[in-house]
Amino acid sequence: MKKILIDLIKKHFDQIIENWTIKLIPLLNNKISNEQAEEFAKSSLKIVLEILEASDFTVAGQYLINNYTLFSKANLSILEISQLFSQGRYSILPLLENDPENDPVIVLGYLDDVFEQLFARYGMLHQEAKLREVEVDRVKDSTEVKRLQAQVDQSEKLAVIGQLAAGVAHEIGNPLTSISALVQIMQRRSKDEFISEQLSIVKENIDRISRIVRELVDFSRPPSYEVQLHDITDVIRTAVGIVKYDKRVKKVKFETDLKSGLPVVEIAPDQILQVFVNILINALDAMEGNGILKVKSSYDDDFVYVDIEDNGCGMDAKVVDQIFDPFFTTKEVGKGTGLGLSVSYGIIHKFNGKIKVSSVPNIGSIFTIILPISKKNERN
Repeated sequence: MKKILIDLIKKHFDQIIENWTIKLIPLLNNKISNEQAEEFAKSSLKIVLEILEASDFTVAGQYLINNYTLFSKANLSILEISQLFSQGRYSILPLLENDPENDPVIVLGYLDDVFEQLFARYGMLHQEAKLREVEVDRVKDSTEVKRLQAQVDQSEKLAVIGQLAAGVAHEIGNPLTSISALVQIMQRRSKDEFISEQLSIVKENIDRISRIVRELVDFSRPPSYEVQLHDITDVIRTAVGIVKYDKRVKKVKFETDLKSGLPVVEIAPDQILQVFVNILINALDAMEGNGILKVKSSYDDDFVYVDIEDNGCGMDAKVVDQIFDPFFTTKEVGKGTGLGLSVSYGIIHKFNGKIKVSSVPNIGSIFTIILPISKKNERN
């Protein structure tokens, strides 16, 4: 199968470069030129061929250094860099589909191994270079170091998320890319309308997870988002609709009591949707697939309130005190990262809101999201 992949890349080399470059340009938002994007695609495909033929990753050393210089000048995030590599898979995928004698899953497996190793080695180079930069800055400018240290002291927990986001993005991003590729293959080949609809739902949720990973990477930096005047009821309904498809929903009954005519709030709907989905999924985990999950909205003169209540295992006071700490989790190893509620807390805080938790062991928990009513509200 490796030889099939090598022959396919050689045969369609120029076409792959063209496809890859086209996919890169909208991702980069003019951070690098079209010529640089094409050169990256060309050098990357050449090194992939060298690695496949030699079964040796040491040949990639100079390639990684050259691209580190390019990415640093363009100020690309580690997630953006991961996406640059990932688009290589998508560029080769149509060629695999057009050849009925190939098994795209097996061939993609070889390709995934190469790209994962390349990205892992780039990540090591990136980390080493950043550490050296910090040491140089520390010697050159002690005032700047003190300023940075003050920032860390003010938001230490969020800084931890930022430091580890690259690893999280890589661990989640690569499997997502493979899953997404396979879903697209199945969508193109499926003639069953029901299966096609379900695959579309899967693809939508993959895209949503990708957005969440991107937000996580940018979490410790000033985020770019568009604040809108929005009726939060629509966001709640969307979140509940998403979660109802979760595999953890077995015998869970959803009860919603959504107040009509809620005042609008100033939010980024996608980010608030992420918060609701995170909290709903945590509630499902606590309920272990059985119970009643209640979602209620209300408001007063100053705030809109959303209560998410479950009758799951509940938490004691010690756990409640730590529930929003980065990487704190009560789940089994491998079942949770402890990032979801921490990210949710940060998002709500950005919009001048609060999250409160009340919980009783063996009874259940209530998460209350509080958002200020917009002063621009037109419903008063």
